[in-house]
Amino acid sequence: MGNDWYTSLVCHQNWFQAQLFDLVTVPLFEILVVALICLNMVEMMMETDDQSMQTDMKMFWFHFVVIIFFCIEFFLKIIAFRWHYFSYGLNILDFVILIFMIIGEWSAGGGIFSV
Repeated sequence: MGNDWYTSLVCHQNWFQAQLFDLVTVPLFEILVVALICLNMVEMMMETDDQSMQTDMKMFWFHFVVIIFFCIEFFLKIIAFRWHYFSYGLNILDFVILIFMIIGEWSAGGGIFSV
């Protein structure tokens, strides 16, 4: 993503926000997020129409945990970057994908989101 780009935009007003900024811009954090994206992609490729209900539930809960991790990443970055989060195109894409993932799980009618 480029630490220099964000460093030139964000002026930290407190110690906590500066620590979060350092956490979310370290390359290891970004590598872990990309690894989670790849793992989620593999999980989605494993889905079939004729899988058992038990497999369905396992995949639902795995996907739910992935969404929780993406939400945590989103909130950490929002706190660290404030409104500058939305000045980077890939962050906007991440936000839109996260919203669609949440809507997709809610509208699927399974697990804890069923009405």
